[in-house]
Amino acid sequence: MSNKIDKPKQTAPQLITKMKSKGITFKYITEEKAAEYLTDKNNYLRTAAYRKNYQKYNNGLNIGKYIDLDFSYLQELSTIDMHFRFLVSKMCLDIEHDLKVRMLKDIETDSTTDGYDIVNTFLSHNSYIIGKLEATSASPFTSDLIHKYFTVQRIYNPQKGKKENKITLYDDCPAWVLLEILTFGDFIKFDGVKFFL
Repeated sequence: MSNKIDKPKQTAPQLITKMKSKGITFKYITEEKAAEYLTDKNNYLRTAAYRKNYQKYNNGLNIGKYIDLDFSYLQELSTIDMHFRFLVSKMCLDIEHDLKVRMLKDIETDSTTDGYDIVNTFLSHNSYIIGKLEATSASPFTSDLIHKYFTVQRIYNPQKGKKENKITLYDDCPAWVLLEILTFGDFIKFDGVKFFL
């Protein structure tokens, strides 16, 4: 069977009927309010995902239906999840910023590096990051920095049948610029470059 047959597009009222057939009740929120929620506030896939936290009857008349699961519980879990994701996202941004500031302070106070050699060493040991930089060299967010601090050439790629940006030199990029371009995961790896110097 295909998803088109098993899971066709459905309206919010149709989805509510489906949920009711699976034992989900609407005691604490009306079906009309639930339909409004599924239409204007959140989608079924995200909201209904929390049903996996609830048990089903294993036997009897209600076999396969959820035990004591009301739609309002799913709605509340979805709301809590949203607040949690926003909080974690803000925390990650704050942590990333603080780590970058501390790393730049370490580089600034380290008399053995000029802030350029550390970038050259890091990129020479992590060539896949050059590929990531090349992929973002046309992005409106990073293009100006990449073209200013790296030597970028347009080279024809016969496998793809088009020209691509290739970074041919990267020895003129300082650490304070690279840190603004790197993703968080790659930025964490940059911290380890100090051990190469």
